[in-house]
Amino acid sequence: MASDADGDGTWIPRVSLNGKVYRMTSPSQVSFLFPANTDTPLLFNKLKPDTGSIVDNPDAGYIRIDNDGSYVFTFRWWGAAQSSAISGANMKYNVIPANLKIRKVVSGIIQPENIENIMIFPNIQGVSAGNPRFSFTISMFASNLKKGDLYCILVNPFTDWILGLGLDAPTGQFDNVIYFPSVMVYNI
Repeated sequence: MASDADGDGTWIPRVSLNGKVYRMTSPSQVSFLFPANTDTPLLFNKLKPDTGSIVDNPDAGYIRIDNDGSYVFTFRWWGAAQSSAISGANMKYNVIPANLKIRKVVSGIIQPENIENIMIFPNIQGVSAGNPRFSFTISMFASNLKKGDLYCILVNPFTDWILGLGLDAPTGQFDNVIYFPSVMVYNI
């Protein structure tokens, strides 16, 4: 049921619920750099549909919408920050902000308009030597998406962010989705 500006209620068509989890790995066994003050696309090379197991993403790392409607993008990050931007030996907390953006992709080109844009302020607790790790989870909302359209998440940090830093190739860590970001995309 939905209501209009006068508060009158009407029944709307039932939503066909579905969702996917987009994940990534590093088959080339290298770290990914997200440079400061630069919109960098986060491309997910793996996906897990509602049913089944993790498969290769056939859409060049982009997120495909399965039905018309409104969607929630629940984004999980696990990575590191460039230590040269983090100073102060006695620092207990450090905030490393970034912009996360969702943009439409048309014919392989990321469009300039933001579907959603959110400023995040993850912190690093107990900063020490090296490139400190951090993680966060946040949800973003996008309405009126169309079936078959492709979308991309862009990361624009205020200091360099790094994925896959210090992973061990011989033990298969670059191929393990737990060491990289993921996004759960589901309609509501």
